[in-house]
Amino acid sequence: MKEIEIKSIHDIPEQVSRLQKKKTNLEKLVWRGQPDYEYDICPKLHRKKSWLKNEFYMIEELKRRKPESFKHCKSRFEELSICQHYGLPTRLLDLSENPLIALYFACKSTEKEKEKDGEIIPFQDRPLNYWDTRVNCICFFSEILIEKILIESFYNELKAKHNKLLDKKTKDLITVSIKTDQALTIFPVINNDRLMIQQGVFLIFSANVDKDHKYFIKDTSNINKDLYKKNGVRFRIHKRYKDNILKELKFYGITKARLFPEIEYQCSDIKNSYS
Repeated sequence: MKEIEIKSIHDIPEQVSRLQKKKTNLEKLVWRGQPDYEYDICPKLHRKKSWLKNEFYMIEELKRRKPESFKHCKSRFEELSICQHYGLPTRLLDLSENPLIALYFACKSTEKEKEKDGEIIPFQDRPLNYWDTRVNCICFFSEILIEKILIESFYNELKAKHNKLLDKKTKDLITVSIKTDQALTIFPVINNDRLMIQQGVFLIFSANVDKDHKYFIKDTSNINKDLYKKNGVRFRIHKRYKDNILKELKFYGITKARLFPEIEYQCSDIKNSYS
């Protein structure tokens, strides 16, 4: 695994240019920023077993409490996107098309994280659109109440609940895709200002396939190492550079108030500016 140190925002264009030369025309370069170099590449849903176990019930409870937020949703993915927006643990992980926005999130730290090095992680992938059949199938895991399900039963339930009848070839392709790429990059529907401003993209985590290829298993806790292998490079930001990089980013208009347009963040920014 190659590790490159980032000391300033001016280090970014050169590194982006190098990665761009390696990708194909169909591939897209997207980014994840994390304030602690030791954090796993892991969606919030997988950080507590109780959250993963109760994924379906958490989503349905939010829909019950705030039905107006979901009334325009046409797919399960759109529902997951709204849940992610408001902070509910989901199988989605936030990425950005803009490496400087990822750099902001790598440097914007809590008091504890200020003592840690940050990182930005590139993902070179062929993103799927949110309406892709594979995305619909992966989202269906959020409706499965058990932690382990026969693969054929999974597709039968998908047909029963959503009237999605897939031929054997398509099912086999999706199963292989889930086995080889347990996290896929997704272009979402841009259904809120924050997603648009942050140039948001999602990584969606699917499931494991057992060694006999009979079961889907919802737990994907082993995926972190595979994702790092796929990337081949990590960009590390030493803790002593974080504050200066945030000042550089502010000069280019990348601040919390710009990235989070909601009124509560604007109030916080105004309050801090007069403190």
